[in-house]
Amino acid sequence: MLNRYTGKKLFRKISTLFKLENKNILIFAYSQILILFVYKNSYVNNFGDHYHLILDIFRRNEVIYDAHPESPLFTIIGLIFSFQNFYIYGLLVYFVSSLLIFQIFKNLNFLEGNLIYLLLHGWLITISWWMGYVDIFTIFFSSILIKLSRTNDISLSKIFIVCTIMSFNHFGLGIIMLSIVFLLFYKLSFKLISRSFLGIVFGSILNSLYLVLIKYDFKDTRIGYVQNIDIVISNALSTLNNIGFVINSGFYIFSLIIAYLIVTKKIRINSFIIFGLLIAVLGSSILYDTSRYFSILSLPVVIKLIEINKDTLLKIKYKEFLILFSIFWPPTHLWEDRLYNISPFINDVSIFTLLNDIFNYFFKSILI
Repeated sequence: MLNRYTGKKLFRKISTLFKLENKNILIFAYSQILILFVYKNSYVNNFGDHYHLILDIFRRNEVIYDAHPESPLFTIIGLIFSFQNFYIYGLLVYFVSSLLIFQIFKNLNFLEGNLIYLLLHGWLITISWWMGYVDIFTIFFSSILIKLSRTNDISLSKIFIVCTIMSFNHFGLGIIMLSIVFLLFYKLSFKLISRSFLGIVFGSILNSLYLVLIKYDFKDTRIGYVQNIDIVISNALSTLNNIGFVINSGFYIFSLIIAYLIVTKKIRINSFIIFGLLIAVLGSSILYDTSRYFSILSLPVVIKLIEINKDTLLKIKYKEFLILFSIFWPPTHLWEDRLYNISPFINDVSIFTLLNDIFNYFFKSILI
């Protein structure tokens, strides 16, 4: 039988969990409002190719697509559930992305009252504008690694699995993201580095086997672009010339918080954060998707900034109203040496056009 003290302690734990769940649901709801109505959701312009890739693999056709088959998690999910309907696959991608966003907030619960600041960062814009790319998986598994770093007994087997999946999912982005996360959140050791390296190698091998299995054309790969020195120099110069817009694409409204902390001389920062930010900038300047990459790679930097400045950030009043700046603060994305303030694919497929087409299809079917 529970004594009075144990009962109160249990009740307190349940109450805390309930409050955390409420907070996660509320922040998730905010994120969906931003994605759907402020940033305006859009699927990538080659989303139709993603769907046809699934059909080609399913029908065992020769695959001639380049680049995007190298990032296979959404494709594999579509194949597992045998989704051979474009609209259902589109809804699946949105549903999985939304589920992972909720889990990301849940994994980062240790930020407590400061969790809301993640809504001020540019990663949600990227997830909104580039729906269909596997960026959300990179962020999700990074949040798992960050969560694992806070345990006293770090599981090397879990780290191996996460590194494998991130390498398998998007090799280049995965490696850069892993280097930033380990730098900021882990005490590096030989065991940790070796297990992570093995995971990265194993994930890369699995990805190559997958591409061989689907008969992928290896003529045009991401590594090929990186090896082209002219492309790398061009992208690096483009990033340098537009560095302010690139930084805004990542830090976005959170840059106001950073400015406030600097002006009030309350900011805490260390060399690891500066080095992590430098890696994020350099990693983003290699290929064409500059702002897309930076908004993903800079997220661990912001999480670390929030963590070490938690007391000061908690004291900021009415921080919820900072979300309103999303309506007025222009997002800036540098892609293929062009600046965008709205999604590059705003006139292509969105969750709303998918739902509208599905409704029209069923409505016409009923009338017929």
